[in-house]
Amino acid sequence: MFAKYLRVLTGAKPCRKLVLLGLASEALYLTFALSFSLPAHWAGPLVDLGNMNDYSAQVFAGYIAFIVSLFGLFWLGYRILAECGTNQARLVIFAFTVAFHVTLIPMYPVTATDLFDYVFHMRIATHYHQNPLILCPGDFPNDIFFWYVSSSGLPTPYGPVWITLNYLPSLLGGDNLLLNLLLFKAVAVMFSLACIGLVYAILSRIRPGSRLEGAYIAAWNPLLIWEAAGNGHNDVIMALFLLLGLYLLVLGRKDLALPALTLSALAKFTTILLVPLFLLFLVRKTGGWRKKALFLMKTLLLSAALAALLYSPFWEGPSTLSILGRLDMFIGSFPALFLYTLELRLGPETSRAIVKALAAVAFGIAYIRVMLLRPRTISQLVRAAFWTMLSYLMLASFWFMNWYLIWLVLLVALADEELTAPMGLLSFTALLSYAIYIFVWVWNWERLNILALHLITVPLTFGGPLFLLLRGRMGMGREPLR
Repeated sequence: MFAKYLRVLTGAKPCRKLVLLGLASEALYLTFALSFSLPAHWAGPLVDLGNMNDYSAQVFAGYIAFIVSLFGLFWLGYRILAECGTNQARLVIFAFTVAFHVTLIPMYPVTATDLFDYVFHMRIATHYHQNPLILCPGDFPNDIFFWYVSSSGLPTPYGPVWITLNYLPSLLGGDNLLLNLLLFKAVAVMFSLACIGLVYAILSRIRPGSRLEGAYIAAWNPLLIWEAAGNGHNDVIMALFLLLGLYLLVLGRKDLALPALTLSALAKFTTILLVPLFLLFLVRKTGGWRKKALFLMKTLLLSAALAALLYSPFWEGPSTLSILGRLDMFIGSFPALFLYTLELRLGPETSRAIVKALAAVAFGIAYIRVMLLRPRTISQLVRAAFWTMLSYLMLASFWFMNWYLIWLVLLVALADEELTAPMGLLSFTALLSYAIYIFVWVWNWERLNILALHLITVPLTFGGPLFLLLRGRMGMGREPLR
């Protein structure tokens, strides 16, 4: 059996090259997973790639080489993919996708420790039978997991869908922190793989000639693999239900598309920004004003009932929306850079008020522009969703983290090829920025204040990708969306 699959994998020269690229990528992931394994490091205090290695210059250089190599292999694979046979390429892509993800499950989350917070927030529900949307880890200072939490003063910012899906892993993990961490990472991996499967399924219907390329763009993107499998981030849960909504549209089940998007927003709130866009698209697809009104009433009532049902075990008034307590956190974004610049001349309160107002206006203008495009096809809806989420991250998200790009990676995989290069570059620069936060900032702690840090990281992360997007006139307005 193994020999049979090996012959399939290496039956064509271009496909053999793809296999070699996959093996090289797997070797890199495996090296990192073995060097920084979760079983070897979980029991100590919270660490990252820097302090677990005494901020070694060799580890810094090794991380840079690791990221550059992964993206180089990713780019080479994309270049030769069109030369491979469809069946062979599909097998290679998905086999290595599973391998990459599984390999990183036992790796310590060396560039973000949110995973430990996930475990504790769910422990509030499963161990203490309390509400994680109201109570925070700081309310349980004697818990055996307390000293592993990086943010003890806030409730979970995620919604009831996230809590529901992680209830069983938390219950099974019990008092075993290592088992909890592995189970939570396994959940992230399953959702990441499901997202990639949905990308392939959607493209098979809307652009079948591009389904392999689209699946590859998502499946082998190092940022998606690193953040989902390596760091265990839950953005793949939000993304899965967004993709499910798009897939239901493709299948003609438009009555279920908005409820699926509702599930996405109830995992992580950000996709609530896409609700008006989906509604506009759905109404345009429904003929006659009477039918439009009946459809709107049906889909809105179904979505509202779903939200009420899922929130009912946790709702304790407006304070249940714990995400509202995080709206004053500024880091890693253009608004944060602007804020810290203004604070040189204005007070913190005045600066924050100005930045929030300008961010709201800028995002509002961008949002209206996207809505005015009035998407008529699934492909146009995908592109409009991409520009909505990108505009939010660039203009209105005060707190930017690299794993937020998971949303964009998956949408770009469904979009036209012209967005592939900017998104690939943004994925690359985002992962490179970890080296600045983890190593360079610590090495230059006395010289790099928060403004200086942002003057380095924000242009590094966004400068090149924005140049590519602006050079293409942002892919909007120049020609009809395809």
